[in-house]
Amino acid sequence: MTDRLFFWPVLFTVACIPSVPVMTQDLWFSALWGEKIIDGLNPYYVPFTPEQASFYPFDEVSAMMTYGPLWAVIWAGIMALSDGNVWVTGLLFKLVLGGAWIAALAIVRRIGRTHDEATAAAGLVAFGWLPIGHIYSAGEGHNDMAMVVFMLLWLMRLPSGDRAGPLALAASAACKYTSAALVSVDLLYRVGKSGRTDFKSILVPYLLRGIPAAALFLAVRFLFFRSPTFFDGARGMTG
Repeated sequence: MTDRLFFWPVLFTVACIPSVPVMTQDLWFSALWGEKIIDGLNPYYVPFTPEQASFYPFDEVSAMMTYGPLWAVIWAGIMALSDGNVWVTGLLFKLVLGGAWIAALAIVRRIGRTHDEATAAAGLVAFGWLPIGHIYSAGEGHNDMAMVVFMLLWLMRLPSGDRAGPLALAASAACKYTSAALVSVDLLYRVGKSGRTDFKSILVPYLLRGIPAAALFLAVRFLFFRSPTFFDGARGMTG
């Protein structure tokens, strides 16, 4: 039963890939920012122009990059492969997000199976059988799934307490900053699991465990960071 609950959402996601985005414009935002990087410009400081936007099915004003630096790196790679072709750009983007969605579904099944098949089935239904997940990821090209798949990978690794969990969470936050708040959940989980009352004895190994994650986040950030105005795009979107 869990195999069937997994199989049919995968087919539905594949069926959504050819659809044309009509509700969101994330795909074309990211394409224009990725194009900036290919042109040797920093999208966190230099907005795309209305002239550049006119080559895409796009009706927004010019804007600076609002998402995380790892997403910028991914999009630079996509734009390098597509060579600016709108159809190829859209297809590659859909394949990336569709693949992320299917990977997330597989992680949900694996997390559920650490308890029993009934829990795995419930997780697959809750995550995989809500149409909005397919429509906004593979259909509309909304990039939240890039954040979510790494976030679920962190959740899967959380009980083990290894460095892979924080590394996945850092990758998630480097795609979209929202999931950075889960660092507090990670810490509270470790505190609760240790059973210790001496906070210092918990904090030191916790920080050492997070060094690779911090290094990853800072490495991709400083590919683009030049001044505090780096966050102007994100602040504008929040407003």
